[in-house]
Amino acid sequence: MKFFAGLSTRARKIIGDIIIASALLTLFGLGLLSYFDTRLQDFLVQRGGLPYPNIIVIGMDEAAIEMFNATPDRWPRNIMARAINILNACKYSRPAVIALDILYTGEHGDYDDDLANAARDGGNVVVAASAITGWRQSEINSGKAIYTLTGFERPFDALSQYASYGIVNAIHDDDARIRSTRLFYELDSVVYRSFAYEIYRKYYGLTDYDESWFGNNEKYIIYHGSPGTFMQFSFADIFDDYFIEDFVESGFFEGTVVMIGAFAPGLGDDFYVPGHGSRMYGVEIHANILQTLIDENFIEKAPDFINWLVLIFVIAIALVLANKLEIKRLIAAYIALIGLFVGSLFVIFHFGYVISIVYVLVSFPIIYVYQLLYSYIIESIERRKAQLIAEKHQILVDSINYASVIQRGILPHDNLFEKAFADYSVKWDPRDTVGGDIYWIKNFEKGSLLAVCDCTGHGVPGALLTALVVSSFEEIVNEETCSDTAEILYQLDQKLTRIFEVETKKDKTKVHIKNGCDLAVLFIDKCGEVSISSGNTNVFICDGKEITRVKGQRIYVGEGKIKGREGVKVHTIPANPENKYYIASDGMYDQIGGTHSHSFGYTIFKNLILEHHSETQAAISAKIWDVYEEYRGNHMRLDDFVLVTFRAKS
Repeated sequence: MKFFAGLSTRARKIIGDIIIASALLTLFGLGLLSYFDTRLQDFLVQRGGLPYPNIIVIGMDEAAIEMFNATPDRWPRNIMARAINILNACKYSRPAVIALDILYTGEHGDYDDDLANAARDGGNVVVAASAITGWRQSEINSGKAIYTLTGFERPFDALSQYASYGIVNAIHDDDARIRSTRLFYELDSVVYRSFAYEIYRKYYGLTDYDESWFGNNEKYIIYHGSPGTFMQFSFADIFDDYFIEDFVESGFFEGTVVMIGAFAPGLGDDFYVPGHGSRMYGVEIHANILQTLIDENFIEKAPDFINWLVLIFVIAIALVLANKLEIKRLIAAYIALIGLFVGSLFVIFHFGYVISIVYVLVSFPIIYVYQLLYSYIIESIERRKAQLIAEKHQILVDSINYASVIQRGILPHDNLFEKAFADYSVKWDPRDTVGGDIYWIKNFEKGSLLAVCDCTGHGVPGALLTALVVSSFEEIVNEETCSDTAEILYQLDQKLTRIFEVETKKDKTKVHIKNGCDLAVLFIDKCGEVSISSGNTNVFICDGKEITRVKGQRIYVGEGKIKGREGVKVHTIPANPENKYYIASDGMYDQIGGTHSHSFGYTIFKNLILEHHSETQAAISAKIWDVYEEYRGNHMRLDDFVLVTFRAKS
């Protein structure tokens, strides 16, 4: 660093130019960063979606080995014939293709005919063939397997006559991972298809190979998840009655590709694949190749001359900018050049090619050592700030989460509702982790008292206020006062008013802080008669024919403006076994949504409770919530949500 600090700007530019040119070209020429380049290419390439549901893997696992006393190099041919016949048992709902990732070369007696006849009768069987040696590692194209095909082993004659076959050989890179596959093999001017391509051909009913794929037929395999992602069954399952009844006879395999292959560690058919530390069985690799073909998601490594041209072009641009711009402006040029390169990557990737990435990216730190060190220092400081903010944020989140546990703990238990009502439902969903909506219930000899409250604010302040409201109810309500809803509302107003009165420092006068709640208090006696007192909270009653709305009185509990018990109205609803009661906070009615960004309102709500009156309270509540969420759509939640519904005992 001192050496660079002592040089002039011009000298630093020249040295930087020399370093970037020599270092990058040397690194690329020797392939010293091929390991990292390959990993970065894997990150770019391996973005497969969900596995194709019509590809099903049936594994020769340990259960199957034990069941059929099979050996790693030989599977009983009569057993495989039975499996094919079972899968093809239903003529009009059988698999489109049954692919056997198993080499059946050479003749082994009477069972050969069983397997050949099963393939003949099915007409949908593809079996494995194997290319014969000829592998060599290229010293020029690092990481790519270059080989010559000298021959191959195909299935025994009778099976070859009735089943199509394809070559299953894998292409290993230097790190022993399988990234690519060949679609076709050529020997003595004869083209042989790969195993996956033969399955693809039979699946789509193609008569020959697509010549447009033949040019550079070594393609990337796009892996669609980790090992075990495709739908799987054990080979042993095929012979269980439940499997035949539940899957074969039900048409589950209709039109599918069933791929059967080794699925146990001791069979020697598992390999490392990019992006995953665990090994993947060969049959799963072929399933991924097949899906790559179905998706027509063909990606190839760009030829080396293209990589050289890209690298030289980037170096030339970087040198021109370094010689023309000031150091401070060079950073912006550096960022722009990286952005241009990254954008070019995606354009090239769109055309089905992947180029070397790391060699271009590492060139910039070499040229701009001073600037990157400076950026690193600044980034380290910012990262530390972000870490401190994240730690404080986590402490706050943990506290709020614990507060949520406490708030949920003060909510009444379900058994209180079960004792009080013939049917009920409660939906409580704070906008944030904690909220200002609360409900409370207590049972007495006379009946049950229910309160639904919407306290000032939401989040933590609202949650604190709900705790005060609940504790106030516990103090105010007893066996004597439980049926007097007006008195309870008045007493709660007085208590909250006293709590939030504070003295000013200047003249010691008392000032009231406006904190309180809108709420509805309902007393339900043993006969089903309901008394209601409410402040700014509506209670809806539906008997299946019409809806009655008990409007909340224009009073705010906690302001201290209620003039005695007489200032609170009491609405008495006679007992009726058909009556269902609904109390919700304004978090539901005021929510903005819909195509015109209007509030949810009362109309939709009333239509729902009338339409679904015959259903249980839980079903009605769930329907209201679903419609509410659909109506809200992408609009922000404005408030907490509470909805309590019940039908009184008669």
